[in-house]
Amino acid sequence: MHFRKAAAILLAVVVVASLSAPAFAAVGYGDGARPTAPPFVPIPPPWAPPIIIGGGGSGGGGSSGGGGGGGSTNVRTTTPVLPTFVAPAPATPTQVSTATTAAIQQALSAGERASIVLTNVSTAPASVIQGVFTQAAQAGVASAIVHLDTREGGRVLSRMFVDSTTAATLSGTVDFSLRVSGVEVQRAVRIFERSFNNNVVAVSLGQTGAFGANIRMAVLVDLSRLNVDSLVFYAYDREANTFARIDTQFRVDANGYLHFSTPVGGDIIITDRPLTRR
Repeated sequence: MHFRKAAAILLAVVVVASLSAPAFAAVGYGDGARPTAPPFVPIPPPWAPPIIIGGGGSGGGGSSGGGGGGGSTNVRTTTPVLPTFVAPAPATPTQVSTATTAAIQQALSAGERASIVLTNVSTAPASVIQGVFTQAAQAGVASAIVHLDTREGGRVLSRMFVDSTTAATLSGTVDFSLRVSGVEVQRAVRIFERSFNNNVVAVSLGQTGAFGANIRMAVLVDLSRLNVDSLVFYAYDREANTFARIDTQFRVDANGYLHFSTPVGGDIIITDRPLTRR
């Protein structure tokens, strides 16, 4: 199977889903405007109330593929094995500084980019993430990137990528937590599959509303029911029961991780064609 190839993940543009017809119109994200929360629209009635399904295993990942991804490499899982899932927790300045120092030392000895890995982090002040790049520059490292990983049982289930350009546009406290399974994920899938004639996959982001930047991420999800050549992405606000389309380039890497970007949090709904009401 052939997959999209793109040199870079472009600026995600949110598109509003029209209630009167299955058409979409662009919203003002052009000219480098700072991303803000998009105007979401309600799921058209009738829509099914959430049905909570117990359990829920993690996704199995799609097939291999090529493409852009902003120059990112495939997600690698050759990291120290964790015996059990560690619940996401707020990042501390000491934790981030320690991880940065270790990554800088490795980068300087190997002559490569510094990759600062933060594992199972929930929230982090933007200033702490921005400080990573200040610390790297002061140490003489030309390039650095922050990887915010969700790991369970030794596997990397998701990774968010934050480079210096992205970090510079963040403000306040940002929630980087992400789940590929669980009650929130299955609830979102059930709502959309009962309301629309689409197969969907979902991931649940801890961030509510806009990130303040387009956040690039890779997730390990089961895409077997979808045509991976024509994926379509939506952001779903659970509390308001509204959604908005995200126009983003994507790819599936050689390890089965789906790469895409979003300027907003909430539940990310992934399907393979525009949503069609039942």
